[in-house]
Amino acid sequence: LRNEGSVPKAIGWDASVSVIWRPKAIQNVVFRASAAVFDPGKGFGDLFASAGRDKRFYSLLFNTILSY
Repeated sequence: LRNEGSVPKAIGWDASVSVIWRPKAIQNVVFRASAAVFDPGKGFGDLFASAGRDKRFYSLLFNTILSY
């Protein structure tokens, strides 16, 4: 969708892991945690110019669901 010349097809690699914990196996309380790492490739660097374009990007998420 962008009017770029030839952009390499290698966007990058994503690695992620997540855990879900339900204390005492009930559905009233659910804890979720996840972590992800994105290692950008040459295509990502061509599409999105940024100061740290050769660095990895990290994401950490945590949420809690309480039901009554």
